[in-house]
Amino acid sequence: MNRQAAELDRFVSDLNRDPAIEYAEKIPLAYAQLEPSDPEFGQQWPLHNTGQSGGTNDADIDASEAWDVDDGSSTTIVVAVIDTGIDYSHPDLDANIWTNHGEDAWTDPMDPSTGNGVDDDGNGLVDDWKGWDFVGANPLLARQDNDPKDIFGHGTHVSGIAGAVSNGEGGVGVNFNAKILPIKIGGDSELMNSLKAIQAIDYVIDLKTRSPNGEPNLRVINASWSMAAPLTAMKTAIDAAGDAGILFVAAAGNGGFDGVGDNIDQPPFLQGSWPAAFDSKTLVGVAATDHHDDLAGFSNYGPKNVDLGAPGVHYYSTLPTYDSVMTTDYG
Repeated sequence: MNRQAAELDRFVSDLNRDPAIEYAEKIPLAYAQLEPSDPEFGQQWPLHNTGQSGGTNDADIDASEAWDVDDGSSTTIVVAVIDTGIDYSHPDLDANIWTNHGEDAWTDPMDPSTGNGVDDDGNGLVDDWKGWDFVGANPLLARQDNDPKDIFGHGTHVSGIAGAVSNGEGGVGVNFNAKILPIKIGGDSELMNSLKAIQAIDYVIDLKTRSPNGEPNLRVINASWSMAAPLTAMKTAIDAAGDAGILFVAAAGNGGFDGVGDNIDQPPFLQGSWPAAFDSKTLVGVAATDHHDDLAGFSNYGPKNVDLGAPGVHYYSTLPTYDSVMTTDYG
């Protein structure tokens, strides 16, 4: 509590001890509740739920109320989205795509082949100006390159939820001033390469800590995917990210089961959902909720996997397209 607040509390207390005063109380400030001008914001019940989708009024994350306090412009946070890549040309995302200030810019900002062919920042990856693709089109036959362009759509959808810009078009992200770092570990399908995910986490740590070109505002890794078995190397990488000041946010998974890890009635591949089930101090496991603020039927749950819930049903967000955003059911 700051000094002014403490003084106000004492003043109110003194007034209430005065027999001539019936009662005294603090009146909370009223806020205007910022609402972006983007035309599809009204469809984004997770940000501001008025029952527009048949849901429960105010079953949302109170984004408008939070934006009245801080719209994210005070500090530009960088969120690394490790997923199927990102459509970095999307009109609701392109202004918020992170660029590596240690690498020379591509001549054409939408064409990764126009880089200068030099590893300018010395991290072993040539022309990683807008992140990195660790797998190529097929995660089972990984071929790395500097083009994390999303074809499947999941990474683009997640990125829009996190940081779609407020530009009078489409919808908005939770933090429409955040920068999104594209990292591709899923090919042109929903299949992810968990071994490449470990390399991706190490890449993010390097970007965060590299001197003199480190990225101090790289604060979050988002992993909206899960695997059926724990990898010690992945937990080690997540812990190392935490030591570097990076929060790791992981999806609880979409199996619809209790992933406590000790239910003998479940087959082994259902006895946990990793990385959300890892016991790491800087990892947050997130279940999906619906427009009534109930657990989504497809979402995993349980104390080993889940720290909190967040909207994940019929979330209006970006998909790889040049002229619109669309509604999907990604959790």
